[in-house]
Amino acid sequence: MSKETAQLLDAFDALPAEEKRTFLSAVLLRSRGASLNAANAPADAWEHQLAAMIRLFQDETDPQRAHEQWKRIETEVFGVAFDD
Repeated sequence: MSKETAQLLDAFDALPAEEKRTFLSAVLLRSRGASLNAANAPADAWEHQLAAMIRLFQDETDPQRAHEQWKRIETEVFGVAFDD
């Protein structure tokens, strides 16, 4: 398993159960070809952008900034930031 995959799994494991369900639902939609990118950018470019956002989130040591980055990821993936 790559370091990036392990980091992503660690971040996923830290999510509350409801956020995990929502995240997995979005992944399933994406895998079925649904476009989750509001700007309709090419899928590869969007995936690279999302991967970069996730790396920044995983590397952030300040809890407040990490939370803000997670909210940006939520908005990018789901189109809305969920209430905490």
